[in-house]
Parts: sequence; structure tokens; C-alpha cells
Amino acid sequence: MSTTAGAEKGVGQCVKHLPLQWPAPHRLTLQDAVETPPLARKWLTRRRLTVYPWMIAGGYLITAITFHVMAINQAAEGRPVMITDFNTFYAVSLLLDRLPAAQAYFGGVLHGFEKEAAQLAFGGVLNPEQVEQVGLFRWNYPPTFLLIMPLFKLVPYLWSIGLWIGVTLVPFVIAARLAIPDRIPAGGHSPGLIPAGPISVGHISVGPIPVGLALAYPTTIINGMFGQNGFLTAGLFGLGLVLLEKRPLLAGICIGLLSFKPQFGILLPIALLAGGHWRAIAAAAVTFALMAGASVLAFGVEPWSAFFSESGAMRGLMETGGVAWTMMPTSFAFVRLAGGAVTLAYGVQAVVAAVAAATVVWAWRRQDFGRKDLGRDAGQLKAAILILATLLATPFAYAYDLTLLVLPLIWLGWDMAQRGWKPWEGVLIAAAILLPLLTPILANATAVQVGPPVIGGLLALAARRLLAVDQPPAATD
Repeated sequence: MSTTAGAEKGVGQCVKHLPLQWPAPHRLTLQDAVETPPLARKWLTRRRLTVYPWMIAGGYLITAITFHVMAINQAAEGRPVMITDFNTFYAVSLLLDRLPAAQAYFGGVLHGFEKEAAQLAFGGVLNPEQVEQVGLFRWNYPPTFLLIMPLFKLVPYLWSIGLWIGVTLVPFVIAARLAIPDRIPAGGHSPGLIPAGPISVGHISVGPIPVGLALAYPTTIINGMFGQNGFLTAGLFGLGLVLLEKRPLLAGICIGLLSFKPQFGILLPIALLAGGHWRAIAAAAVTFALMAGASVLAFGVEPWSAFFSESGAMRGLMETGGVAWTMMPTSFAFVRLAGGAVTLAYGVQAVVAAVAAATVVWAWRRQDFGRKDLGRDAGQLKAAILILATLLATPFAYAYDLTLLVLPLIWLGWDMAQRGWKPWEGVLIAAAILLPLLTPILANATAVQVGPPVIGGLLALAARRLLAVDQPPAATD
């Protein structure tokens, strides 16, 4: 076993007696822990990481309620109405009660129901001019997602959006709570970080920190204000990964349910095949087959035909800017916003997707999914790589889809809290935390879509830290 006096002084008594073998030069070493910024060690205490995120989440709740109250008052005064994305969900629910489900995919038909839904949202106070101001939002989800739409109209509009946000928040919160273990061995960390606070015998309690951090992420307010499905997407994706090792069948079910957002399933089969997770693959396939079969029994095959035939219209909107590139953190949007041609944008997107896929294959072929070294789990970093690579691989994602970043940030933060980090890594994490807010602001101001560079940086960071798990601890003399 190799040790140095300088390293022992840097990491303190809590780790100096651990059996360590210095990694090769290209891998992370305890020097990373030594170089953790002193201000971070002093400021990131357990108390602050517990209390401050919940205060921020509370502020989001107040802001979202205020937004909806302002929208109602503005509509009552005859001013232009503020319509949220949830309006389309409620409109589809109304449509399914009167027309064949396939009609949801035709904008001219759906728009009328969106106007009706908007009138219901504002208690019937909209005048004809306000109703005509309601814009068209196309329905671009597969027919499997239609299965839950009839539930929306069972309660009034405002109750429906509240229940939708609350129910979809459940899997998201559970995934965040399960993202890291509740307790870690005392000593498997850098001094002055998460461990500051009450310590039980031999272990450090993590408690509600991950949930608070998840709810404090800026996409919480985006989903809360607009009633989007970011919580559901991140929750199902997250549960599919955190349950994969111990509950593969349940993980596969979650992955199968995620098929309502097919653009985020691009790399999942590759990862599961590379890792040999056959039970999860089978469960996901059966779940999707059952959902698809149920949609055919409920609505017929016509919605599937309409879904594929009308996908070209949605692709056209993405290519021409009908969907705001400033809100799309993808490589395709990066090129188009900078003035690049459509063919160039697709070419760059393909290259980025190929690199992302290769990274996933490299990470998931490793045979250390559940192996822990000093309390860090290689599986967490591999899961982070998959989610980050998925965001890079898809040409279409929107600001609310950045909710997917929550779990990778928790996993990376967990790893950094135990082993320390360098200043540039902290800057990258800070940029990722602010990304949902920075993306539209910087894109509108500079015509630069910062999403792909930041997400790509996170992917490189996760891969770099995964390399550190290559070398197991040396045997004790």
C-alpha cells in the first residue's frame, strides 16, 4: 500500500487508514479530494443541503400558484390569455369523448378542442377575440399515451392540472429518494461536505437531501407552471435505472411505460443489451406490447396510422423553427440557431448521437454495475452516462425535458461529495443546475444554444469519474 504524508493530511483521519492503492496517472486520485475548494467544504453542510432546497421548492410552488392566478385575472380583464401546455392534454381528453382518437393528430380538428379547453380553464369568461388567440399545439405522442387521456376530463380543468402535476411528481420523487443509499459508511467521504450534521454510529444519514435537491431544480417551476410531463419522463427513466440491479422486472416495466416519449428510448435498448439485462429487456418489451395492444383495443389501428403519417408535420416544425430552437437543448437546435442548414444540423446530430451511443456501450459493457469502492457505486455513474447520452442523442427535447438532468446531477454530486472535486468541475455542475434558465436567455441573446456543450461536458465528467473505478482497492498488508 502506498501512502504519502501530504495525502494523509489532506483527507484527514477519516480516510487515512483505508486500504488504498494509487491509481494510474490518467485516473482520479485522492488529490481530487485534497483540491476540493475550501469554500465548498465550508459551505456545503448537511443542514444547508437539507433546508435550502426545500425553501427553493416552496418558492417554486408560490410562483406557480401566482402565475395561474395572474393568468385567470388577466383573462377576466379581457387581456390576451396565457395558455399552458396542459391545455392540449385536456383538449385531447375532450376530443376522445366525441370523435375517433385518430382525429387528435390532425391540427385543424384538435385546435377547436384546444379553444374549448381554454374556455373551461378560465371559467367561461373568455370573449370571442380571446378564444381566437388560443394557439395550436399539436399532439405528437404515440397512441399508448392516449390511454390515460380520458381521465383528465373527469374533474374540472384546474383540479385536473393540479392532480396531473401531483401524480406525476410521485415517481420522480421516489426515483430521487432511491438514487443514492440512505446511509453511507463513515469515512467514505471528503471532510466538510455532506457528512456535516448528525452522525449515527458508523454511518452517515443522507435523509431527504436527494428529494430536496430534485425539487429545487429549475425544471420544477417549468413543469409546475405549464403542466408538462417532465416529472413523469424523469421518474420512469430514473426508476428504470435505480431498480435495474435488484428489481429488473419492475425496472423493465418502468422502461416500457417510458415509451410514450420514444425519442428518449434511443439508447436504452443499447445499454440494456450491452449490460446483459435480459429480464429487464423482456419486461420492457412485454409492457410496451401490452400498452400498444390496449391502445388498439381501445381506439383501433387508425391512431397509429395517423401518428406515423403526421409525424412529418412535427418534423417540419422542428426543422423550420415552428418549435422554438431557443428552448431545445439539442445539437440539431444548436446548428439551426447558429444559421446552419437542415442537412448540416442532422449531420452534426448524427455524429453526436454516435459518440453518445459509443460512450454508453463502453460504460455498460463493464462488469462492475453494482461494485462499490469507498462507497461509490459504478452503476450510478453508468446510469448518469446513459441519461446524459440520451439527451445528446435525440434531435428533439424541450426545456421541461431537462428534468432528466436531475438524477445525473445527484449521482455526480454524490460521487464528488465523497471524493472531492476540482473548481472546473464545480463550475460545470453549477452551469448544469442553471441550464433550464440559461438556455432560453442565452439563446435569445446570443443565438447560441448552450444545452449540448453543458450536457456533453457532464457526460465527459461522468466518464472520467467512471474510469476511476477501474482499479480496485489493494489488499491490506
